[in-house]
Amino acid sequence: MEKNQIINRLKIAEGQIRGIQNMILEQRNWKDTLQQIAAVESAINNVAILLLENHTESSIENIVENGGENKEIQKLLKTISGFIRK
Repeated sequence: MEKNQIINRLKIAEGQIRGIQNMILEQRNWKDTLQQIAAVESAINNVAILLLENHTESSIENIVENGGENKEIQKLLKTISGFIRK
């Protein structure tokens, strides 16, 4: 995915967060507010997954180019593990 596409997704999430702030200021229905929070979480997670996919692709290319060095594999696994444990 292109950098611009990721930035656009983040801008959409940013707009959703501003909307949540307004919902809280206006004391809107808590169910609607929580639904919007869940939507933002999903959007951010999707961006993180896209970034992780891009990182994984480039890491695998490096691993193949370097003859499958264990150090490169461990770096990739550490990155994936850190994302999953969040």
